[in-house]
Parts: sequence; C-alpha cells; structure tokens
Amino acid sequence: MREDIDRHYPKLSEAGYEITSEATPHYNCIAWAAGDSTRWWECSEDGPIEEPGVYWPEGARYGFGLDALISAYERMGYELDPDGGPELDEGYDKVALYAENGEWRHAAKLLKNGRWSSKLGDLEDVSHDSPEDVCGPFNGELACFMRRAIRS
Repeated sequence: MREDIDRHYPKLSEAGYEITSEATPHYNCIAWAAGDSTRWWECSEDGPIEEPGVYWPEGARYGFGLDALISAYERMGYELDPDGGPELDEGYDKVALYAENGEWRHAAKLLKNGRWSSKLGDLEDVSHDSPEDVCGPFNGELACFMRRAIRS
C-alpha cells in the first residue's frame, strides 16, 4: 500500500516511485534483484534455512555480512562492478547491494530503461530513478554494485 511505502521509505516517497506489482510475502528484495520471484532468499549464520519457499544459493557463504550476500550473487554469475556506477552497462545486468553496519539489508536491480526496481519487504515492487532513493532505516546505505553478462 502506498501509505505503508510512504511511511517506511520517506526518501523514496520524496523522490517518487511507481508501484509495479501487488504486495506478496513469497519473495524478497534479494530474490527479486536476482530475477527470482518464486522464493524468499535468506540464510542463517550457520547455514541454509530449512523451510518451504526459503532459498540460498548452493556454495554461497552464510550469514548476514555483506560478504555473504556478495557470495550469493557471485554464485548466480555476478561480479563486483569494476566501474561501480549506477548507469546502464551494455551487455550486463546490474544490481545494487545495501548494508548497514556491515550487514546486508537490501538489493535492487537496474532495469533496461535505466530505472531501478526494488521489492520492499512484504510490500510491493516499485521502480525508482536512483539507487539512493531506497536508502534509509530499513535498507541501509548503498554498499556496492555488481553485474553479470546478459545471457542470450
């Protein structure tokens, strides 16, 4: 609901956004940015969470540190973006990863039209102009960009 988004994400509300899906608890921002709208991506400090609908890439590090999230995306073919910018990079999909106090909090993906897309917890998916638009108390701050070659 727009009221929940505006209340929890004031920076996003100020910058402007477009709701692009209905709210759902079936997937989270980490899954959404990786292109998966069927599972909730999460792990514990010790390993995968053995619950239906919860996923963590095989071989990825476990835990809440940013390094674990980077490892999960590396298992999906992403690499740290050597240019480290929010712009479109021809031939690549790009994601932004967010952290607070060294722990991962959020991920967003760059769309082909140059806008960004975020899944906001259990709320809707939204598109927004800048990766900084979703920074704040729930998502932390922008930590890094990753990219992977577009598969044909």
